[in-house]
Amino acid sequence: MNLMTAFEALRAMPVLEALTAGTVDAAVLSGLGFRDAGAWQKLAGIYFGPTRHRKLQAAARDAAVGLSLDAL
Repeated sequence: MNLMTAFEALRAMPVLEALTAGTVDAAVLSGLGFRDAGAWQKLAGIYFGPTRHRKLQAAARDAAVGLSLDAL
């Protein structure tokens, strides 16, 4: 699945992973009309950022795989 397909499907995890990896920037998303891009940046840090609880973070990612960005 490429990034544009992820945006079209509005699935959260590929978008948040791309934000964390730097593949896409919150400013670029804002420029495309996504008004919640700043909030998505924060979510990316929660789901993919550094943590002391890696297993819990992985479980949260697994639980959120089918959810949309709005649902998160």
